[in-house]
Amino acid sequence: MNECLHDIFILNNKIKKRKEFDSSYLDKGKSFYEVLRYNDGCFLFLEDHLGRIANSIRLFNIDYILDLRSITDSFLKLVLNNSVKLGNVKLVINFNDTSILKPSILVYFISHKYPDIEQYNSGIDVSLLSMERRMPNAKFVNIPVLNAVKKELIVKGFYETLLVSNEGYITEGSKSNVFFIKDDAIYTPPIQKVLPGITRKYVLDICNELNIRLIEKDISINDLTRYETIFISGTSAKILPVRKINNISYNVNNRLIKQVIESYEKIIARYTGRRKKNIIEILDPLIL
Repeated sequence: MNECLHDIFILNNKIKKRKEFDSSYLDKGKSFYEVLRYNDGCFLFLEDHLGRIANSIRLFNIDYILDLRSITDSFLKLVLNNSVKLGNVKLVINFNDTSILKPSILVYFISHKYPDIEQYNSGIDVSLLSMERRMPNAKFVNIPVLNAVKKELIVKGFYETLLVSNEGYITEGSKSNVFFIKDDAIYTPPIQKVLPGITRKYVLDICNELNIRLIEKDISINDLTRYETIFISGTSAKILPVRKINNISYNVNNRLIKQVIESYEKIIARYTGRRKKNIIEILDPLIL
């Protein structure tokens, strides 16, 4: 299946037609990736995403340094050659042989599913999936996990599914991090057991700025009824309340989640305000 959208994608900083896209760059060898939100001249938190993909590669002991000039130039070429104002962009760095220091680097638009107003107001229903990601701090293509998640999200129709470890602890969503609210405190699984989400990082910053007590701890599926409110965070979801996990319902109008949502939107507005003046300005600090 060709997950590349629109007419043009970028391969090794060269412009390519969509019909030339080869899925082997995703499922052969080792592929590391990031998904960024693009909005009319701004790649949201681009620096954070590039830092995380570099760390994912490092965790696999691959001796490779990102060519920031080439990668950021690829982002620029992508948007200049596609008439797209809003969407998700995927960066893939593929090593078919980890001894080769010149991986294949792809940048392309993918389909996205942003929550609608009703979902932000009323929350979403999520499922639980008994599945663990190997090396959770690294973001790489994991075919068994992808196939299991696809069944939950596409076949069963959930917006998101929460992964549950062999010990019965919730770790993260398939494409998000998860937070639990109880007694004016926010709880989230320990960073050692989850992908260090970009949006998650900003949620932690918000909690620190607003003096909201944040606790990293294991969250057992047996304790789900003890929490008042649950929300997920992610590139597409932003900050999204959870209405129900299986048959357990939650309050989507909690005071703390409203504060977090409001603060996160302000962070996005400040970032895009700085970057949207000219798309070249998005990339200059990384190129220089």
